Amino acid sequence: MGAAGLSFAHIMPTSIEVVDASALTLEERADAERELALLARVFKIRVGIDVGYYNTDLVAPCSALIGVSANINYRGQLSLCCNLSAFRGGKGDEDIIADLNHEDFRSAWPRLQHLAAAQSQNRISALTALAAAGEKADLATGSPCLFCLNTLGKTPWSSLSATSSDKTLPVLR
Repeated sequence: MGAAGLSFAHIMPTSIEVVDASALTLEERADAERELALLARVFKIRVGIDVGYYNTDLVAPCSALIGVSANINYRGQLSLCCNLSAFRGGKGDEDIIADLNHEDFRSAWPRLQHLAAAQSQNRISALTALAAAGEKADLATGSPCLFCLNTLGKTPWSSLSATSSDKTLPVLR
């Protein structure tokens, strides 16, 4: 049909009901990601995963945490990432840097880069502390997206510890 690629993403935890019904555990996510790797070998087009994946590398895995991208939400507010923007049930607004209706982008950009660097350092500190204690990062810490959602107050209703089972994918059954 002419597609250049096929990208997948893990469910973002927009409510406890979504988590209970659809979110995968860390192990189930690993199975899904292995299946995507198998599909990438079979398909002639690029197959990849976009957001929510488990990645404990200390180098920031996304353009938001690297500090090279920005999001402007539907209200004209400059924020760190589109996944954080107007998140249902979110209490925090630490990701909102400026209202571009009243401030120019150029003056707000350095503050956005500062937030990206600080959030990246928070993630590095959390991962380093777990590694020093000999512990594996849980899903909420190991997924860069979930880490930001949690630490920036977007999911106050959830521990993000999905306990579902039997959500295997067809290729791995």
